[in-house]
Amino acid sequence: MKKKWIAGMMTAALAVGMVMPVSAEEVTVTYREPNAYTLSIPASVTLTDEGGNAQVGVKEVNIEPNTKIDFKISAGTDDNGVIELSRENDTSTKAVTTVSTTKGGAGIVKDTVFASFTADGMQNLYFTAPAAKDGGQIKAGSYTGTITFTVEAPELN
Repeated sequence: MKKKWIAGMMTAALAVGMVMPVSAEEVTVTYREPNAYTLSIPASVTLTDEGGNAQVGVKEVNIEPNTKIDFKISAGTDDNGVIELSRENDTSTKAVTTVSTTKGGAGIVKDTVFASFTADGMQNLYFTAPAAKDGGQIKAGSYTGTITFTVEAPELN
């Protein structure tokens, strides 16, 4: 009788276990690492009477597929890549130089992408020999001007 009682209890326990509803929910686990990179832009460029050069670029690049890092010049040049330099203590006297991506090449058009990267890389920039803005000989003195780079790497949604 004891065996029948134990068998009956086990049957009842199994029946209760089978009747209990079981629910399963899917849980989505997500993680997103943002784009990351280090810019390399010189703080200054010193020109000689033959011009000069510099490099801009990126390193330690970790970006999403189908994403690129774009460089533009957004201020400091005209539409032909000409940079105006003002003479120290006489800002009405000007000199000019043109910035391009090839030696002796066409100037970089303002607000136009001139370099794109998907990995670590550098872009050479070349500056023409300074010239007097109004023609003739450059007057003695120190001349300065600035250019502003804009860098974009839009993240894909």
